[in-house]
Amino acid sequence: MDKWLLAFAAVFLFLNAGGCSSDKTFVPDYDFQPKLSDMLTPAELNALTIHARNFVSKSEKLPLKPAQKKLVRAVRPDVKIKYYGKKYGQIRMTWRVATNALLELYGTGNMLEEDFPWRLRFSASDGTHPVPDEIRHNVEKIR
Repeated sequence: MDKWLLAFAAVFLFLNAGGCSSDKTFVPDYDFQPKLSDMLTPAELNALTIHARNFVSKSEKLPLKPAQKKLVRAVRPDVKIKYYGKKYGQIRMTWRVATNALLELYGTGNMLEEDFPWRLRFSASDGTHPVPDEIRHNVEKIR
């Protein structure tokens, strides 16, 4: 019985000493009040923005016209960040690519990780209300 207790203690210490925490086990603090050192630096935000612009402008699957991709490369996005931990939180980058269309690149996690879970949303409206999904395929006609 002592061998099992010793083995359990050894495994417990090994796991704790190894720092087995990751983003997958990170519990966001929705009341987090970031200090300056917890926030993205201007250089880090600039690097994320460049990455986002390159991703959008080079994507062949997005239903964007060449002029709209050029706009994404040339215009800085509207950026909103909500922090839930040190350099951890939700970031949302938005470009108005037409009078009736928004392109959003957003995600939640460690904003400096290579595998940050980016999501993309392309939304269209007629300016007063969202276009229903059933007629979204007609967006090209109303631009």
